[in-house]
Amino acid sequence: GLTAIFLRGGSHEMAIIMLVLSVIWPYAKQLLTMALWFVSTGRYSLQQRGRALFLLDAFGKWSFYDIFTSIISAIAFRVTINSPQDLAFLPPRFYHVELITIPVWGIYANMIAQLISQINSHFITHYHRKIEEKARSHKHAVGDILEVESIPFDSSGTDTVVSFTIDSIDNKSGKDIIKRNQLVHDPAKATNHSVNDDNLCVALHSYRFALNWGEKGQILHARPATNTLAAIIGGLAFLFITCGCIVPCIQIETVGIIGLMIESGQGGAPAKQKFSILGIFGSLWTQAVFLDNTMDYIGHIFLIGIFMFTMVFVPLLLASVLLFMWFAPLDSFRRHQLHTFIDILSAWQYLEVFLLALIVMNWQLRELSEWLLNHYCLLSEPLVAMFSTMAHNDILSVPNAQCLLFVSNLEPGAFLLVIGSMMLAVLHHFVLHAVVQQKKSCERSKYSNRRDSVDINCVKRGKDRRSKNDLIKAIHIRRPQFTDIYRNFLVYEDSMK
Repeated sequence: GLTAIFLRGGSHEMAIIMLVLSVIWPYAKQLLTMALWFVSTGRYSLQQRGRALFLLDAFGKWSFYDIFTSIISAIAFRVTINSPQDLAFLPPRFYHVELITIPVWGIYANMIAQLISQINSHFITHYHRKIEEKARSHKHAVGDILEVESIPFDSSGTDTVVSFTIDSIDNKSGKDIIKRNQLVHDPAKATNHSVNDDNLCVALHSYRFALNWGEKGQILHARPATNTLAAIIGGLAFLFITCGCIVPCIQIETVGIIGLMIESGQGGAPAKQKFSILGIFGSLWTQAVFLDNTMDYIGHIFLIGIFMFTMVFVPLLLASVLLFMWFAPLDSFRRHQLHTFIDILSAWQYLEVFLLALIVMNWQLRELSEWLLNHYCLLSEPLVAMFSTMAHNDILSVPNAQCLLFVSNLEPGAFLLVIGSMMLAVLHHFVLHAVVQQKKSCERSKYSNRRDSVDINCVKRGKDRRSKNDLIKAIHIRRPQFTDIYRNFLVYEDSMK
C-alpha cells in the first residue's frame, strides 16, 4: 500500500511512521483490547486493566494517520490545466486537463474498520467502569480493607479523624466481622472541609482539596489567578482552533512545465494553492461534483463528515466542556457523567493526528511527487537533454526545467492549530487531574461515613501476623495527584484568611 509506495519513493521516514501508526498499531491495539477483555483479574489487576484500557482508548485515534495522509495527498495531487484565454489563435477551452487522485474502497474500508474499533473500545471501557464500581462498593462493604485513610464529614461541618486499631478479624457465616478495640478521636487534626458530600453541588474552581499525606489535614484550593488563567487558556484554545480551521494551513506550489501551463491558463497567476481545513472540505466536495457519481458523492460526504466532526466540532466542544467542568457547580454523579463524556470526546479528538500528517506530508511531499510523477519524465533522455538546454539558455528557470514537482509550505493556520491543540491539551490535563482527585476525596468521605468504616493501621489475620514480604508487596506507591503537579497554582486555605 502507501508504505511500499513511500519506501520506493525514498520517503523512508514517512514510510516508518506509516508502518508504525497504520500497520502495527491498529492490530496491536485490537489484540491488546481483546486480551484485556478475556484475561482474569488474578493475572492482571483491575486497576492495571483500567489504566491499559483507558490508554488504548485514548491513543486509538493515531491509527487514523494514514487516512489523513491519503486525503492530504489527494488534495495536493489535484491539478487543473485550462487553455489560455488571452491567445487569439486558440479557440476557447481548446484543452482542459484534470489530474485527480480518487479515494476508492480500500481507504473507506480502512476508515470504517478504525471507527468500529474505536466504538468497540468505548463499549469495553464502559463495562470495565461498571465492574470497577461494583468491585469498589464490595471492597468497602466487606471491610477487608488495608491501609484506608478517611476524613469523614458530619452534619456540623467539622471533620474528625477516626482511627481504629484492629486486633482480629473473625469469620462467621462467611462474613468478616471487625472487632474494634481502640478508638482515637483527634480533634487537633480536624478541618473545616465539608465539600465531599455526594449530594453537594460544588465547582472545581472553589473545591477544597484535603491533603491526606505529607501535610495531612491541610486544605488547598485554586488561586483566583488560576481561575482567570484557566478561562484564558480555554478561550484562546477555542479561538485559535476556530481561526486555524479558517486560515490556510498549507500552501502547495506546482513547478515545472505543468506549473507553467497552469499559470498560462490562469492569466499568469502563480500556480499556488492555499488550503485551510475548511478549504480541504471544499476541495473534496468539488472533486465529488466533478466525478458526478453516486458512490463518489456518498464517499466524499462521509469523509467530509468524519473530518469535520473529529477536527472541528469535537475539539471546540471539548474546550467548552472542560471549562464547564471547572467552573460549573456539579454534584458527584453529574461530574462523573461529564468525566466519562470528556474521555469519549478526547478519544474522538483527531486534531493532533491531522497536524502530524500535515507536518510530515509537508516535509516529504517534494520527494514523493518527484518519484511518483517527475520520475517518468527523467527516464526519457531526450526530455532531460531538452530541459538542460532550455535551462542553460535561460529559457526556463532551473526549478521549471522538469515535468512536474510539488513544493509545499506550512501557512499560519497550521501554527494556530498547533498552539490551540497544545492549549487544549494543557487544559485537559489540568481539569482531569482535579476531577480525579476530587472523585477520590468524595469516595473516601462516602465510605468513611458508614458505621463500619475504619482507618486500619495494622491488621492481624487470626493469630498470624503478616510477614515482612507480604507487607512489602502491599505497599502502594502513590502517583502524583493534582495538588502535587499544580501546587504552585493552589493556595492553602489558612493563607487566605
